This record gives sequence, structure tokens and C-alpha cells, in this order.
Amino acid sequence: AGSPLSNSGSALSSGSTPVPDTPVPIGRRLVDLAVFSLIPLAAVFAMSCFQISDPDLGFHLATGRAVMQLGEIPATNVLSFTQAEHPWKLSQWIPGYLFEWVRIKAGVAGIIVTKATTVTLVWAFILASCRRLGASPTASALATLVCAIAASFRFVSRPLIFSHLGLAITIYLGTRYLTSTSRTHRRKWGAAMAAVMALVCHVHGGAVYLFLAAFALGVGMLLDPVWRRSDAPCPGYAAGAEVFGWVALAAVIAAATLALYHPYGIEVLMTPFQMGADSHLAEHLVEFRRPWTFPFSYLWSYWLVVVLAGVALATNGRRESLFGIFVLLGFAVLSFRFVRLAFAFAIAAAPVISVAFDAWGRRIPVTNRRAIGLLSAGVIAVVSPAENWRRFPMGFGYNPHFFPVELFDKIETLGVEGRLYTSDRWASPMLGFYWPDRRSFFDPRLDAFSPEFVTDEYLHVRYGLDGWEDILLGYEVEGVLLAYTSAGEARFQEGAPNVRQHLAASERWSLVWFDDRGELFVRSDGPNASLAQTHGIENFDPDRMDYLTRPATLVGPLALALSDGPQSARLSAATAIAVAEAGDMEGALRVLASALAAWPDDPYLGRAAQMLARR
Repeated sequence: AGSPLSNSGSALSSGSTPVPDTPVPIGRRLVDLAVFSLIPLAAVFAMSCFQISDPDLGFHLATGRAVMQLGEIPATNVLSFTQAEHPWKLSQWIPGYLFEWVRIKAGVAGIIVTKATTVTLVWAFILASCRRLGASPTASALATLVCAIAASFRFVSRPLIFSHLGLAITIYLGTRYLTSTSRTHRRKWGAAMAAVMALVCHVHGGAVYLFLAAFALGVGMLLDPVWRRSDAPCPGYAAGAEVFGWVALAAVIAAATLALYHPYGIEVLMTPFQMGADSHLAEHLVEFRRPWTFPFSYLWSYWLVVVLAGVALATNGRRESLFGIFVLLGFAVLSFRFVRLAFAFAIAAAPVISVAFDAWGRRIPVTNRRAIGLLSAGVIAVVSPAENWRRFPMGFGYNPHFFPVELFDKIETLGVEGRLYTSDRWASPMLGFYWPDRRSFFDPRLDAFSPEFVTDEYLHVRYGLDGWEDILLGYEVEGVLLAYTSAGEARFQEGAPNVRQHLAASERWSLVWFDDRGELFVRSDGPNASLAQTHGIENFDPDRMDYLTRPATLVGPLALALSDGPQSARLSAATAIAVAEAGDMEGALRVLASALAAWPDDPYLGRAAQMLARR
């Protein structure tokens, strides 16, 4: 619903007595409500419909499965075989349970639809907040669209979408509280806000964002009488002080209810602060980095919202309530520190920008503003999903770049037994597919492992430092599944050999499979000895595509792997070179031609073709 304070423009943002508007027919108002709500929300839903591209969903699925099977919230790290007794302060078991339940009932497509629906609800509440502050339907729709595009790279299947939904509801309730002239109504909205804050404390550690927004509401209302240059009434100091009471009540309710059933009680909400203060995480986790460390082409829409918000404050700030300004500035600062908070910043920015859009629009001497706004919103709505699909493939399955389904299938087909060491990139997907049958050496649940274990054991193995094999032996690891060395890893190690090169050169480990995603090694003795003997590809490093012996000696195992399938560009290139080295140029060209038909632009196949052309 629109604000009772104004039909178009904003009474809250007017610096002089507003001129009475021409009455708008009820039919047109209903059409505006439908059209200017449907356009941005349909676009948001479409922006959210892409393949699951956040590997962390894997451990959330395993978390939900663990709660189902154990019948309680785990207090220790039950998903790992290395630090199973380490405390695990699990703050997001409810989303994990929900994701796993949806997966069981509706598969991966159900998870994507659930995520898209939740994200759409986030922006529905933000759109309602814009309207409540008096922004016109056109300005509300445009601001919602622009800010949603800026946040769309975080429209992922993770518990954060539920805390962001709580934040959007809190901001909406805050605008209701701010614009209510009745003390009875303010009490109703204050109680609802306290209930939402207390509830989200049980869902995700991001509940702290709701408390920050509510605190900004209280401080803003206390200072509004000396800040705002507006004829809109200010509720007064007492109303601002009441907000702190609702915040305190929410904290008490959350602490008391968490203590009833959670093994760590209210302490679980400290996890975001602990992770945010860890300099090691800021260095190694992408979502903890600064936004300016990313290519501009990836975050251009975020920077556009930063500029729009800055201009809105500069030109319209004294007509805004300090509630919106404090929330906006607070989340802007946090998003500068952690790019993961760009979503929260965009949520906070939309209401402020929507009111500014109306103020700017009134200064432009054009007619048919409604038609222009409708056309603009329609064009942006049609184009905006493509922006996110540029980052993530559209569809209702797993993105193979983050979920190596074919590699997992190969592990099962080959019958690999025993514990696996995987890098954290794939440990989470493996948990989602296979827990409790397979547990992780280490995975991205950083609060579930000790810092000493991460640096002294997990990373020690990953970078192939002295003693890496003794660590694997100590934990009875029988297989190693790794993605190839990333550009970031290579820069960090300055090109030094890592565990991938050591495994390829070791007689105690056998490469039994590789494709375009990664490689699989097993111990040459033990439960996988027969697998190593029949499928072992010795003296070859697929990470660097290096032969450690004459290529001709590897024709047999490479050809066997190629015939077993599934085929890949790397495997085909390696096989073609080996076959040519063995003297069968015709066979090598057949392998290469078949592969080039499937992957015409692959660089390894291109190099192989050049090598064969020189023979």
C-alpha cells in the first residue's frame, strides 16, 4: 500500500508545504499498484533462477541431514573425520533443515524455486518500504530494480537470504513505526519488529543486521527533530526511546528461547563477529574481500548504487529521516569491508534512492512521466536477469564449475574406498552429496575447525609442504580429490610445486582419473591397491599437463581412461600426444578430431594440434 501521507512524491521529503495532488481514480491506483509491483518482483524472481553456483549449499544440506538423522542440533563437528570433537556453534540449522527437506521433496529445482521466492519476498518488503515513505509507484519500482541488480550476485542458496528477508521486514516495520501518528499503532509495529528480530536469531547469525537497523531507527528518531527540514511530523523523543525497549526485549526473548534448546545458546550469534575479525579469512575467502578487489565489470551495478545513494544524500539528505540515512551509511561501510554485505547495503539503499528519484523527477520538465517510468521499468526488468545469467548459468541444476558431478560419479564408478582429502572448494559439495557415507577432511565451516588445524594440517597438505604425506597417513586418508591449481593459488605460491605435483611424482600414490575439472589419486597400497594397479596413470601431472616420462609409455592407461569415459579435453589432449609419440599418428588425429568437435576452443587441444602438426 502507498503512504497515507502522499499520493505521489513524498511528504516526508518535501521541504515546503506540499501542493494538494489531483485525486487519482481508484482504478488507476490499483493498476499502478499491480503493474509497478509486478514488474520489479518478476524481474527479481527471474534474476534468482540460475544454476546452484554456491558450493556452500553442500554443507548446509549435510547439516540439515545431520539434524534429521541425529534428532538434535549437533554440538560438535559431526561432518568431519579430522576434528569430529571440535565445538561447532551451529547458528543456521533451520535453513539447512529446510534446504534438505526441499531437496528430498522437490529436488534441486525445488531449492532454486525456494531461494527465488525468498529473495522476491525480500524485495517485496523493500518495495513496500519505498511506498510507505511516500515514493511514487514509478520511483519505487525503479529504485527496487536498480538495487536488486546490485545485490543479484548474492542471490544464492544460502541461509543469508533468510536473514536478509528479516532485515527487509525490519526496515519495512521501521518505516511503519516512523510514519505512524498513533501511539497504539507504533506499539503494534514495535512489537512486530521485536518478534521478527527474536525469530531470526534462531535462523542465522545475520540476525545482528536486524538489531543494527532497529538501533538506527531509535537513534534516528531521537535526532530527527533537530535534523529534518520537513513539514512531516516527527513522532518525538519518547517514540525513539521506545525503540530501544523493543530492541532490548527482542534480545531477551532471543537469549531465553535459544537457551531452551541450543547447546550454545545466544553465543552462536557471535560467529559473524569472530569471522569478520579474522585477518586470515579476509585474505582467503572471496566474500570477505573488499569490493574494489573485484573487476569493475562484475560489480558495476553495486558501484552505481553507491553513487546514486551518495547523490541522494547530498541532494535530499536533510529531508530524509536519519533512520534511513544511518541504515544506509552503516551497511555501506560494512559492504566496503566485506563484499558479502553488498546485498544488505542494496536493501538499505533502495528506500532512500526511491524518495530521491521522485525529488529529481519533479525537476525535469517532461510530460507523461508515468509512461516514461513504465517504459524504463519494463526495459530494465527485461534486461536485468541477463546481467545475472552472465555470471551464473540459467537453469535448475547444479553448476558443474562448482559441483563436479561427473567426478563424483567417477568416484562411485571406480569404487574408491576409504577417506578422501579434498580442497575446501569441493569438500562442501561432497558433503551435500554423500554425508554421512563420506565426511570431510576440511570444509568451509570455518567455525567448526581450530585455526591451528587449518594452517598446520589442511593448508600444509594443500601446499605440499614438508610432512604433507605424514599428515594424510595419520588421518588414514586413502584418496585425494583436487581441483586444479587456481590462478590465485599459483600467485600465492609463486609457481612452486604443490601437493598435486608431489602426488603425481610419488610412487606411493596413483592417479586413477582426471578430467577438465580436477584429478583423483588413490594410495597405491591398501583398500584401493587393485584400482591403482588397473587404472593407474603413473608419471603424469594433469594439473600442469606434464609428462614425467616418455608419453609413449602412457598410451595404455590413458587410452583405457579415455575409453571408460566420460571424455574431457585434457584427457583427450594427453592421450593424442601419447598415441602420436607411440607412432600411431592416424589414431592420434582421430582422438584429437573427436575432441575438437566437442571443445573447439580448448587451449590444451589447440597445443596438442600444433604439436602433431609439427611432426
